[in-house]
Amino acid sequence: MPLPNRIALEKWKAKMIKELGEEGFNKYRQELLDRGKLLHGCIQSELSGMTLSSDQTQAVSGFWTSVRHVIPNVSEVQVLESRIIHPYLYYQGAVDCVGSYKGMPILIEWKTSGKPKLSVKSMFDDPLQVVAYLGALNFDGNYRLRQPIESAMLVVAYDTGLPAHIHILSKGDCEHYWRMWCTRLSQFWTQLAANPS
Repeated sequence: MPLPNRIALEKWKAKMIKELGEEGFNKYRQELLDRGKLLHGCIQSELSGMTLSSDQTQAVSGFWTSVRHVIPNVSEVQVLESRIIHPYLYYQGAVDCVGSYKGMPILIEWKTSGKPKLSVKSMFDDPLQVVAYLGALNFDGNYRLRQPIESAMLVVAYDTGLPAHIHILSKGDCEHYWRMWCTRLSQFWTQLAANPS
């Protein structure tokens, strides 16, 4: 993570600790993680054709309401919630979904937010994350996709139930962020080599 992003993250964390206290902040962060996992589980079940009960969606009702308009446009799902490894660049991650969105083959990353994310620029490092997953997916020998996936989509769900924002990264966008990701990855390996401990 670049220094300005790290500084911004640390400022946010310090502000939240000041408001909530250390224990309150840790509880808040854990609740965010838990709700994110629950939402991902609901989406995975829905895209797998399973019937969801109201109990399953109750804990994430705002987020669920937010993404409901997106899910019917996702079809031909090939991958759901699966680990990936880039065999040459030595990084790994977890893909949320690979399928088609309105007929376009795409990698989908589900995100949650308390604030509207109206542009890709407001997504901070999320575009780098999703293209890193895209790169690994297309090189990971464990996946035999019908065709290479060249586009990615960030779907931002809101706890208020506001309709999720969709940010599609075209092939050109992905290539742009891929170059940025490779630069960041190279910096990481260089720093690690310089400070192996």
